[in-house]
Amino acid sequence: MFRRDHAKINALAVLKKVNIESSKLKQSFKDIQGTLKADGSSLFWEDFTATIMGHVLTSTGQLKNFKNPKINTSLSWNGFDIKAQINKTDSLVDITSLAGTYSSASFHAKGSIDLSSKIPQLDITSDLKAKLEDLSAYAPNLKTTLDPLKLSGLINATSSIKGPAADWKNWVLTANATSDLVSIAGFKFNAVNLDLNQSEGKIKKFNVTSKLYDGDLNIVTTADLNDAAIPFETALHIENVNLAKLKNDTGAKDEDLRGFIALTTMVNATVKDILKVKGNGSLNISQGYLMKKEFSSIFMLPALSNLIFTDATANFTIADQKVSTENFALKSEGAVLNGKGWVGFDHKIQFEMHPEFNADTIAQSDSMRKGPSAIIALAAGTYLTITIDGTIDKPQVHTIKKPTEIIKKTGEILKNNVGQILQSFF
Repeated sequence: MFRRDHAKINALAVLKKVNIESSKLKQSFKDIQGTLKADGSSLFWEDFTATIMGHVLTSTGQLKNFKNPKINTSLSWNGFDIKAQINKTDSLVDITSLAGTYSSASFHAKGSIDLSSKIPQLDITSDLKAKLEDLSAYAPNLKTTLDPLKLSGLINATSSIKGPAADWKNWVLTANATSDLVSIAGFKFNAVNLDLNQSEGKIKKFNVTSKLYDGDLNIVTTADLNDAAIPFETALHIENVNLAKLKNDTGAKDEDLRGFIALTTMVNATVKDILKVKGNGSLNISQGYLMKKEFSSIFMLPALSNLIFTDATANFTIADQKVSTENFALKSEGAVLNGKGWVGFDHKIQFEMHPEFNADTIAQSDSMRKGPSAIIALAAGTYLTITIDGTIDKPQVHTIKKPTEIIKKTGEILKNNVGQILQSFF
């Protein structure tokens, strides 16, 4: 009786410019060349080349024991260089080593694939080193999305995957990635650390931490992969970010801006419809130099010239593709700009702001016209509106005054403060 596992094959074949068409794979293999040698229960190939999808594949290797094959091979194709040691015993594939390079990336994996069930089961660990600036090369279909982000940075990543090969949502997955420096759209993130933990069809932890311009960034995300829309929640916390350093990587690098930024926000959405994101948060900028505003031309008060705004606060909501606030405040020693408005995801802006002047600062002015000017300034704060519209890149600022209301309010203050006014003259 003939038994396949006892078969011994001895053969030598030299291939030259062989072409094969596969209707099942819907692929052609052209210009196949190389030497194939069968020796007992082993197969060897040397200087094997073939053109696949317009790129030349080259390979050298061996397969021992046809029943439980042990494969040791190297191959190159379209920028990939791969070396593999793979053994199969019955229904278990043991990946002793799978290592390779592509562009600036290098990877190594090991583990096993269990073929005993209908769906192969993975148990694989891997490590990866790659440059973010080469992501467009790895995923050309994402080039138009990735290129505007101007990604750069060297990433070191490790991962462990257990679960069905055809169902990534049900993997038990842990991963970690680190980088000394990552740049995204020109912004620099130092000491980046990413931790991912997935099980039971849920991303239970997707945490990102980094140093950000002397401050700290912390992002925590969870998601439900069992839901087809993949709903997620993300909490973001930033503190002590140095505005003087941050602005150097923006279009405002030539502006005199200083201060420390703190930001906290919580958002939720679905991956399927991410533009419907909703959330809320708060912003605080302290110990700063944010803006110098000239009000003396409006109220003829030298005390209101060169006001330096040092702090900013706001609570905000995120909905309808806008970030909106009802209580934005830009603060200086002499005045506060109170405002409300929104910034759209499309970079459009709409804000309305009202100045509130500090009576003590005005009272300390040395101007000879301090008395009446002070009264006018205090009255005008309520009826002066500063509007900002346009876009973030090209904001349009307008000042709207209501003179009749200012005059009416000035009369009321004059009536109640005539003594103070006379004292200012004499």
